[in-house]
Amino acid sequence: MRAGRLLLVAVALLAAAVWPSAGSAGAGVSGRVVFYSDVANTVPGSPLARNVPTVRPKLVLLTQDGSAVIEKLRWSSWGGSIARATGISSASNCNPNCADGKRTHYRVDFVLSNRRRLFGRTVYSCYEVTYPRARDDLHSCLKHDHGKQYYYVPVSASPARDVAPPCLSHQLVISLGALTAALGHLALSIRFRDTGGTCSLRGFPRVYGLTKRGQVIRAKRALEGYFGRWRIATIPLKNGETASALLEGLDPAFLPHRPRSARSFRIMPPNVSHAVRRRTSYPLCYLIIHPVVAGLNGGGR
Repeated sequence: MRAGRLLLVAVALLAAAVWPSAGSAGAGVSGRVVFYSDVANTVPGSPLARNVPTVRPKLVLLTQDGSAVIEKLRWSSWGGSIARATGISSASNCNPNCADGKRTHYRVDFVLSNRRRLFGRTVYSCYEVTYPRARDDLHSCLKHDHGKQYYYVPVSASPARDVAPPCLSHQLVISLGALTAALGHLALSIRFRDTGGTCSLRGFPRVYGLTKRGQVIRAKRALEGYFGRWRIATIPLKNGETASALLEGLDPAFLPHRPRSARSFRIMPPNVSHAVRRRTSYPLCYLIIHPVVAGLNGGGR
């Protein structure tokens, strides 16, 4: 429930930033420089997760569940070659889960740049977050993914910080490992095999279970589960290598009531909007998804 409330709050806050009042952003967004402020999503997003262009957003989602955001943005400039703001970074340590984890807050500088034409609008296509207190920063720019989808790709500030670009949807083959069971707990590894050159994965896949009646069960994100503990890390992949994430659930046959359960799953790799559908032999309920790790079994520590 707490995870659901976290997502609803994040969506509500983003909606407030996306649909500004006439006094703050004015009408006719299409005629102004805009920014796609759900930077964990693709641009312009998918039917399941739209990414709407904004003017002077007050909130930026670094993760789509709201576990990491830049909030309370105050803009000192907008519309020129560079837009500047200050705000607060708020991030959960996701222990024991992202909804209940301890949040840390830092003051940050937020800068938009590299105006370009995209989907008939002038768009800020790069963003940079500077954490003066933490002596760290994030810098990403839009890159074409597939079809009409774009994705924010990290830009390295120096060769020492060079990181393989995020894996795109067409680079990955997604499959399911063998189902394992222990005292009513079930575990299923979701495998991401790189078939398109060097790239990296980081964070949580998005997983939705589909019931026989077509109902959708969203897997909650967590760093702890029955089968171990996890931490978020960047997993580099070369052609032919595999990363994986563990999907946990309960066996509905062990429960006195009959909760919603799923054998079919819609799976999206971290920060990719393109979904694939995969099916397993046995139903799972009360789904939990853990971060991507190296290897085939999705195992934690």
